[in-house]
Amino acid sequence: MENFICKVIPDQLEILIENIITNAITYSHQNTSIEISSKVDRNNLRANITITDHGIGIEEKDLPNIFNEYFYSPRAALHNKATSGIGLSIVKIAAENNQLRIKVTSEPGVGTTFTVVFDTIEFPVATGCATPITLINTSLS
Repeated sequence: MENFICKVIPDQLEILIENIITNAITYSHQNTSIEISSKVDRNNLRANITITDHGIGIEEKDLPNIFNEYFYSPRAALHNKATSGIGLSIVKIAAENNQLRIKVTSEPGVGTTFTVVFDTIEFPVATGCATPITLINTSLS
């Protein structure tokens, strides 16, 4: 993963990423993995972070509503009885506050992919330091 700088509210970005990863874990099938990757487009000064699960997925008819406050599909409620339906509405607010976009693709029974799109990024300036200082380190361990 390559470092990049983005102007965001750090706590909100952390909540956004943490919520998507938590959902990926919660709604995954047993003994499956979660993939987290990033892609940096140096030519257009854009980057994205993609989180993919192998879980219950989201019905196409529900996709337009997943960021609505208190929305959860019957399928999600069956899988996670403790859901409040506010997590993705918080993700939406954090994305809007930080001029980020969220793309979602999903297939029921197969899994879901969330992509956080950073439309404006910068790169650390080489200062002779071994490790550049960045506002956001895209390595999510």
